[in-house]
Amino acid sequence: MNLIKDLLDKNQISYIIKERESGGYMKIYTEASIYGTDILVEKSQDIIN
Repeated sequence: MNLIKDLLDKNQISYIIKERESGGYMKIYTEASIYGTDILVEKSQDIIN
């Protein structure tokens, strides 16, 4: 997860991290989640060649 967040930060790409189910509470308590995490990024209008 940190690798992806660092890559997005380095390239100045805005994102939102969304925990699935009760994953947010589990991460606070156990520092892990069995439900997974979604990383949401804005769809770009630019086309990369």
